[in-house]
Formats: sequence, C-alpha cells, structure tokens
Amino acid sequence: GEAERECRIIKPNGSIVWVNDRSKMIYDENHQPISVEGVTREITERKQAEEELMASEEKLSTILDSMPDVILQLDTNLEILWANKATIKLNPRAVGQLCYKALPGINDVCPGCPIVKALKTGQIERGIVHLQSVTGVGESYWDDIGIPIKDAQGKVTSIVKLARNITEKKKAEEALNESNENYQKVVSNITTVSWKADIGENGAFENTYSSPVLDELLELPAGTMKNDWDKYFRYIKPEYLEQVNNAFKEAIKSPGKKIDCEYEVLKDNGQTAWFHSKGRCFEKNGKLHVFGSTTDITERKQAEEKLRESEEKYRLLADNSMDVIWKTNLKLVFTYISPSVINIFGFTVEEWVGTRLSQHASTKEFFNMAKKALYAIKHYKTYKHVNFEAVMLRKDGTEISVEINSKLLFNQKGLPIGFQGTTRDITERKKAEGELKKRMTELEIFNDAAVDRELKIIEHRKEINELLKKLGKDEKYEIPV
Repeated sequence: GEAERECRIIKPNGSIVWVNDRSKMIYDENHQPISVEGVTREITERKQAEEELMASEEKLSTILDSMPDVILQLDTNLEILWANKATIKLNPRAVGQLCYKALPGINDVCPGCPIVKALKTGQIERGIVHLQSVTGVGESYWDDIGIPIKDAQGKVTSIVKLARNITEKKKAEEALNESNENYQKVVSNITTVSWKADIGENGAFENTYSSPVLDELLELPAGTMKNDWDKYFRYIKPEYLEQVNNAFKEAIKSPGKKIDCEYEVLKDNGQTAWFHSKGRCFEKNGKLHVFGSTTDITERKQAEEKLRESEEKYRLLADNSMDVIWKTNLKLVFTYISPSVINIFGFTVEEWVGTRLSQHASTKEFFNMAKKALYAIKHYKTYKHVNFEAVMLRKDGTEISVEINSKLLFNQKGLPIGFQGTTRDITERKKAEGELKKRMTELEIFNDAAVDRELKIIEHRKEINELLKKLGKDEKYEIPV
C-alpha cells in the first residue's frame, strides 16, 4: 500500500523544517513485500504560509468578534456566509439564512437597505434603518454600512455589512422631542524534483538529469520527460522564461551563487502551476556543474493570495469602521490604531502609535482605566473582557465620552501579552441623556407643586362645607374621596 505523512524536524542548529513523506511498498512476483520506496519533500514554506494565513485570519476574527456591532459577510443574494459573535448572540442559526429573515424576521429586504444599494452601485453605502422587530432586541434603529467585495475584474462577489444598534440614542432623542431617538484549507500534493547537469564549453546543458517525479509534477504519463530539459523549458510560460534562463546564466558566471527563481508553467491539460527552482553551480575537475531541486509551490501561492485577500478585507473593515480599533501591550502602550482615530480624537495613526494611554486621559480617568486593566491581567484566567465608559482627551485637549470594549490577548503559552478592542464616541448619547434627565427633573418639580396646590383647595372647600352645615344649609362643594 501507499502512505503519506507530514512531520516536523528539528535541525542540530535548533531550526525547524517541515517535510512530507510519501512511500509505497514494493512486492515481488509472489506479492510478498520486499522493500519500501518513497520520497521526502521539504514543505517548510507551505507550512509557514499556512501559519501566516491562520494568524491573519485569527487576528481578523479576534477583532471582529470583539466588536459589539453586527458584522456579516453576505453573498449577492443576501445570504449570510459569515457572522461575528455579536450576530450569533442574536441568532445562533443566522449563517445560511437570508439577512432580512435572520434578524428582522421579515419576508423582504428592509426599507431603504444600504446593503442592497451597495450591491447595485458597487460603492460603499450607509444609511439608518428602522426595524419594527429584531431577534433578541425588538423594535430598533440601526446604522448600516454596506462594503462591496470585488474580484480582480471589479465584479461584486460578496458584501460586508456593519450594523450598529443606535436605538438608545434614537430613543433618547425621541423622548427629548416629545417633552420639548459586523482557508479553504490548502490541500494538494507537494512534489519535489531533483536535477543536475554538466555545463558544456558553449554554456549548454549536457548530461541532464531530472528525477522521474517531474512527470507527476506536470501530470504527465510516467517516462514522458526522460531527462529532456529542452522539453521541460517549453512548459515554462513565456513571460517567465527569460527570468529562469538569467538565473542559470548568473550562477554559471559566478560558481557558488544560488539559483533561485519562481515561475509559472502551463501543463498539457491547460492548467497552470507555480514552481520554485533553487540550486547552485559548482566547479569540479575544471568543469562546471549545476544541481538543485524544483518544487510545486502552487499551494503556497494560493495561501499567499488568500492572505492578501484576508489582509485587504481586514484593512477595508478597519478603514471604514465607525469605532477606533486598537491594540496595546501590557504597559498600555498602543501598538496599533485604526485610521478612524483621526475622526474621533484628531490624531493620525503615526502620531498615536507608540503613545501611552495615560497621554490621552486625565490623571483621574487614566487611574480608573488602568485599575480595570490591572484587575483583568491579575485575573486573566476568568476575567478576559474589559468593558466600561470613560472620558478621554482629543488632540485639542477637549474631553470626549467614550465606550470601551476590549479583551486580553494571549501568547501560545496562554499568558496575557496585551489588550485589543474598540473605542466608541458616545458624546451625543450622553448629551441626549443629560438633556432628558434635566427635563424629567423639571417635570417632577412642576408636578409636586401642582399636587400641593390641589390639596390646599380641597381643605378650604371642606371648611366651607362644615360652616354651611352648622348654619343648616346644604354643602356647596362635592369633596372627592
């Protein structure tokens, strides 16, 4: 039978490499096993690319899940492909449902939906949506943003929806007016080809050799290539042929210099693949030789493309977020800040990164925030989230009311290394709440005065009725019980 495995190897110098082993049992004419043949290929680059992709996706997922807003990825039919934790909290079965059925629970798109508009225009759209009912929330107002995701041809393939519940703000405004309202795992066989050749006096390749696995790498019948390098070079796409030839020529001019080039090949079946050839030229007995290996790096290239798309999606979300997204170390020094910091605090990204939290709040406010952070660090095993309201300072020194939602970041050993979260401007909400509170106080004072006056009138009328009764006359006033 055949077997395949991936394993990690630690070199004597402490460095780590990943390899892929593929082997098969060889049998004699009596079907008895006589030997095992196989090939071991280094897949370190593929593993590193996969780890980088996982790290990027984890970073993106952590940020999105730490945000209190509803964040969705929808297809062009408005079916939910992905949802962050804030959405899943509202509807655990949201993924796979149509957007307007999963949350509002209605049978058609929401009136004035900016997501539908963004699908039509291909541009970022924003609008306020009033919903009579939302799962787990009820009647509510939402500030929605639709961000189209396009392919290389500019066609919209999906859309990201960010929705913020602004019901508290809307209700406060309405109350004041009435009194005066969010890889594919890379799988493919990595095949490595070993090759060598002598260099003739005219610089031509002689006595060429390439291991038989080259046929498998090109998806050709066994024995097709037969060490024919000219035939192999014809599989290299024309736009990369000069690059490959120059890599060999430079190495031949300077023996000992590395041959290192990545290029695309076009297979007989019409499919393309990315190859990575690396080797050296050396001199022996007065004659030059080249040797090296060629690896299929299509998986790595696909992983790099997914990583690029993932980082682009993260950048797009961060650039268009209404909140400030940030990261700090345990000393509360900012290591990352989203571009929206300039809208809320007036600082550029370059001005903010590297500063301390203490530089953006009064001493009293910083002490309160630091106290909460220290408590979370001390109790990191059970206290991972830090959410509170605070007052911070803009670049011009003016105060701003904010809501902070954050969580601890951990290293591979499970120990805290910093914080990551979002900061939201709640100045308008606080102002509306203050106005409403003031109005309610005024109404209570007026009500108390009116009630006291009414009680005094009733007492006077009782006295008049008593006097009329003593005079033998009928009572003049009807006293309420």
